[in-house]
Amino acid sequence: MSGIRSQFDARTSKWGISDIFNYHRGADDDFSAHMDLCSNLCVSKDVVEFGFRWGQSTAAFLITANSVVSYDINPCMQPREIFEEAAAVDGLKWEFREGDSLKAGPADCDILFIDTDHTADQIYAELNIHHVGVREGGLIIMHDTQTFGQMKGSINKFMDENQQWGVLDHFTNCHGLTVLHRGPSTQNL
Repeated sequence: MSGIRSQFDARTSKWGISDIFNYHRGADDDFSAHMDLCSNLCVSKDVVEFGFRWGQSTAAFLITANSVVSYDINPCMQPREIFEEAAAVDGLKWEFREGDSLKAGPADCDILFIDTDHTADQIYAELNIHHVGVREGGLIIMHDTQTFGQMKGSINKFMDENQQWGVLDHFTNCHGLTVLHRGPSTQNL
């Protein structure tokens, strides 16, 4: 993913969020096929994401969202510089917080995005801590749910214990993407 850094360093003008979005969307990586869906789900919404890395999901959210708060356990200095420039150029509400998702208070948001440590225990803990902060009508979106099969068991356990949440959509491409909503499941994992 560091290819974006070389493109950023070679730019001839300041980058806005559309520049980052278009770069990632055309990258044919593990998230690029989900970018349009995520940007469409986040129109005028407040998004909290756990897992920033190089900002593929961040670009998808930030291009249409009202605000985005990105958490990562790592400092992510190079991609942060790129997003700080784009947020300033476009006047966007974006904030990066270095920290552990399990130590953060419940996220107050319309859309919660989880793409951190893909273990059964991690996803189960994140869902239990943060689902209460998702506003009515909001969604929980999780990436890599197809590649890391152990996540499915934890998601199902969470839904069994919190029956107000169900699967709205599950995609198997690009490592998998699962969308939960407050309502019955329309698909199985």
